[in-house]
Amino acid sequence: MREYFDKAVDAVKEGIEQTTALVSKPLEVVTSSIGRIPYLGALLTAGEGEEQQFDEKHYFVIPFRQSEIGYSLHSIRCLPRDVPPINDLPKKRVFHVPNEETDELVKTLLLETAVISAPEKEEGDRLGDPLMNLADQIDQVDGKVTNGILLIGGLVAFLNPLVGAGIAAKALIPGLAGAVSKFGLRSVGKAANDMQLNSDIRQAENEVLMEFKGSETVKLLNPVIRELEMSLNTSESEHDPLLSFDFETVTFDGTPDRRLLRLTCQAITNQYGPALVNEKAAKQAGLRGKEYRWLDLVREVAKH
Repeated sequence: MREYFDKAVDAVKEGIEQTTALVSKPLEVVTSSIGRIPYLGALLTAGEGEEQQFDEKHYFVIPFRQSEIGYSLHSIRCLPRDVPPINDLPKKRVFHVPNEETDELVKTLLLETAVISAPEKEEGDRLGDPLMNLADQIDQVDGKVTNGILLIGGLVAFLNPLVGAGIAAKALIPGLAGAVSKFGLRSVGKAANDMQLNSDIRQAENEVLMEFKGSETVKLLNPVIRELEMSLNTSESEHDPLLSFDFETVTFDGTPDRRLLRLTCQAITNQYGPALVNEKAAKQAGLRGKEYRWLDLVREVAKH
């Protein structure tokens, strides 16, 4: 009996560790493509001391010369600390672009490859918000591309506990009390079979998608991404980002925002990480000395 009890305790601890990791550590970046656009997806939590009121999705259109179209798309879902992927927070989406035309370029390319469909007309023959429509459809596509990682994260592991560990973990980890029950999800022990469990998980993904669908969607001319594009489009003598860009004074729509700065630098680092450690990849990405030095600094800002 004692041996059985010890195993149960160990299982509970393991379940708690898995669940804590779900809300406290960034998940691995998923790399794929949507149509002709290289695509990265990630789910992460806000850092210590960062205030965040929304469950947010950020879409970064990043200059990337290694790509056929010259850009990549990076989607990051950012959760407040200790908040699980299934939650009751209001949703918000932000498109980060280097210039006014970039979101139109992305939409055109996705339409060309029939990855997304043209927005349907609403009553009165008025087109719905094109940016919101684009975000809705990208969410649908990346749910398939990333196998739901941006929507419910590592919840699959949480739903498959040993000796009911997930039930104990759910009660002990802050912010997770209603995460599983919200959409009627059950652990493997409670589900009729794996097929039912998979069905429950897909249903949860659809519910999260519906919560994001039609949510507030804004476009932000991101100064960090704009600086990268400016550097890639100029010679070393014409423009050096190390001399022209100050991370300490940068603003987003006129407002200093350390969290957005860190998030942007994280997205750029995720995209250019391989190029910073591989000379061949750096050359393919069109990086010269000035970009290489500046991106190394971007990587450091992403850590803090």
